[in-house]
Amino acid sequence: MNEFNKRSAWIVATLLGCLTLVLSPAQAVSFDCGKAASKVEQLICKESAVSTLDDELSIAYQWALMRVDNPQKIVQEQRHWLKEVRNACQDKICLVKVYMERTDELTAQVPIRKCYTLHPIKESGKVRPIEPVCQVLEKNLNQFCDQPPMACGLKIAPEFSNRLSMPTWTALDPQANRALIEEFIRAPWQNVSTVGADERIWQETRDEIEKAFSEKRIGFSESQLDLYNLGKKGTAYRLDYGDCKINNAHFKDRQKWNKLIHPASVKIQYAPDVVRPLFKQYFPLQHSPFNEVFLFDGKIYEFAMGGIINHSEEQPPADNWLGVNRRDQKTYSNDKIKKITLLMNNICRFNYQPTQGDKK
Repeated sequence: MNEFNKRSAWIVATLLGCLTLVLSPAQAVSFDCGKAASKVEQLICKESAVSTLDDELSIAYQWALMRVDNPQKIVQEQRHWLKEVRNACQDKICLVKVYMERTDELTAQVPIRKCYTLHPIKESGKVRPIEPVCQVLEKNLNQFCDQPPMACGLKIAPEFSNRLSMPTWTALDPQANRALIEEFIRAPWQNVSTVGADERIWQETRDEIEKAFSEKRIGFSESQLDLYNLGKKGTAYRLDYGDCKINNAHFKDRQKWNKLIHPASVKIQYAPDVVRPLFKQYFPLQHSPFNEVFLFDGKIYEFAMGGIINHSEEQPPADNWLGVNRRDQKTYSNDKIKKITLLMNNICRFNYQPTQGDKK
């Protein structure tokens, strides 16, 4: 089992982040309670139950804008609802009723048929808002519906290249760097409390690496990256087992694009002399290397594509998806210590089903 399969749980649970609404404060679904002027806005801020419903409606509105062919129609309807329905309420009971009805209306919007569809994911029982990276990435992905799934690399359309980009990797000679590759695998695990963790990880990985060497398909390269978005770049290596196209040979036949997608066997991590002090400084920290990465507005995001087999004859042969992560700093403290942790934050999940190649 490769590293991706060992870590598949995080991508299945991919979550979404925040999106700033495009409407002005007077028209917005959500607003700053510190600037609440009207009686109804003050009432929304005062009543926690209504405030929660306002948040839920805001998310439903964001999703509706992305799912329909005519988003401007949704914008106009929302403005009308705010002015004529919501603002006509005089009490909590009325607000609860109209908020729930409007949320149901927005949630029922019929989605546009796409090959990559951004999927709502819940956190603590609630659907999280949409981050800009998810919105831009969905538009980019759906420019390539007439091409095979992006399991073996992310493609970027020219109109999105001002925000999306791929790292520039410099190829290294794998044979000349065999010892460095072994150290690259071991280094993140050398600070683990379990004795011999680095040796165990190396032995689990060694056979795959040796096979890739023997078949002359292994790739090893370097780049200067800020993998954890800490504001400082360091030397990072990319180890590619070169088996993605082999494992996904069915991509050659368009009629088989909906079959099970196998993730690329790629590991990306800082150089050993960078990663060792990093893992001592930050705890807890995900020890496993990154999968493939891309940049959005200068920040690093991790992505991978895979799936599971569907056994029901009424469903497509596989449930395939593309997931996106970002490593974020989080601070926690108590009376004695203050720690900064680097935790994986699940950002986007896209369900993948091939279409006839129509671009939306």
